[in-house]
Amino acid sequence: MNLKKRLGAAESNLHQGDAPPAGPSVTENPAGQTSFLPLSRNWRWFFVASLLVGAVLRVSFGGDIEFKYDEWFMFDQTQKAGITEPLPTLGMESAVGVRNPPLSIWMFLALRRVFFSTTPPELARAVQILNILALAGLLLFALRGVEARWREPWLWAFALVCVNPIAIFLQRKIWAQSTLPLFCVLALWAWSNRDRRPGALLWGLLGIWLGQIHLSGFIFTLALVIWTAASEALGQSNRKTAWGPWLIGLGLGLLTMLSWLDYYFHLNHQFSWIRFFLRWFSYPQLHSMYWQVWVSDPLGLGLTCSLGDREFLEYLKYPLIAGNPTGLMGMVHVVILGLAGAAFLRFLLRFWRQPVSLQCLILGRSGSDNSLLLAAAFTGYGILLTLNVGLLPRHYLVITFPLEWLWWTWIFKEAFPARLMRWMLLGLWGCQLILSIGYLGYIHVNHGAPTGDYGVAYQFQHPVFTPPPQN
Repeated sequence: MNLKKRLGAAESNLHQGDAPPAGPSVTENPAGQTSFLPLSRNWRWFFVASLLVGAVLRVSFGGDIEFKYDEWFMFDQTQKAGITEPLPTLGMESAVGVRNPPLSIWMFLALRRVFFSTTPPELARAVQILNILALAGLLLFALRGVEARWREPWLWAFALVCVNPIAIFLQRKIWAQSTLPLFCVLALWAWSNRDRRPGALLWGLLGIWLGQIHLSGFIFTLALVIWTAASEALGQSNRKTAWGPWLIGLGLGLLTMLSWLDYYFHLNHQFSWIRFFLRWFSYPQLHSMYWQVWVSDPLGLGLTCSLGDREFLEYLKYPLIAGNPTGLMGMVHVVILGLAGAAFLRFLLRFWRQPVSLQCLILGRSGSDNSLLLAAAFTGYGILLTLNVGLLPRHYLVITFPLEWLWWTWIFKEAFPARLMRWMLLGLWGCQLILSIGYLGYIHVNHGAPTGDYGVAYQFQHPVFTPPPQN
């Protein structure tokens, strides 16, 4: 079935009005109009166009990629491992001082061989193509893998991801985290079919592989397993996971990290697991930064992490016309805050009068996989992550792709009538497209962000970055 027919099937399902998940009524919005209208042909073509726009943004200015130590390390491994050196049994050292599993490097070795990448821009292009495939997979999942009442929020989440500047900045890098989105989408497909043996087995395998690509994957997988098991134990889920095949998949996934397990258990750990858990109660580290990033990244409001404070303020003045700042980027930020603020306030006003149980707040609405997913990511992963990580890097949320965007589109759907929701989300889409074009243009014109984390772009490095000499 081609993409046009699948979009037509989505329209048909929306029009037929499949039974909604349990919980508060979402059939009527505050204005008393239906929130589920069939998608017109123009809207269907808009989602297709979003994929094309997202692809162009990810492959534009191929020489302007970041290239610092992490990127150099991964590229250097692809040129040596299995050629002049043996395959690595461990990955590079993480921010917490622990080496990553080797799958984080093996991913790039595979990309190097598939795409014949012999230069950093060529290897980065392979990552960009991988993420374009992730976008295509997300579109198909939105059309075929979710319940009808959630289909349009998923489609809008997909559209916003395509043009989001944070997603673009993270999906153009020679970085292990940058390879996660495709595996996240595949894991969503598997989890949504966890009541079948192949789906459960694949979820177990991919869940453990996510952690091997980046350690945050272990924490997210743990949160999703806990929330899924609790939902089934309390009778909130319509699906029963095939836990036997899931365990088999988990065991298969462990085979690729045996060397890392041997390394990890021979580390000179500073404290035991018992003391580690006791520390949670003695020195709580729970903070709000996870939820701040969860809210801001899908809106495209976190580019200071790449540009740095000083250059971000310069970026807000862009574009320049005859050397004079227009301030367009700054004005777009204000419009985004206005759109998101209006949606969130209307959402709060709507649900202020509706009683919600503590169980619902923690586990999501009964009978809805999508609500359970959001609860596991927003609450479960958020709590587990912030209890373990003192300073939370922004890229630790890559593992939740694309659930932050789904959270926002669900907010908009619940807050506004369907027609108004679509036009407001289209406005948000346009604003983020402007920010992304402005960001890529700023990086290109200024040869990177020399005073920010981005650094000098690869094609403008003279000489090209080399690691400091070993002591």
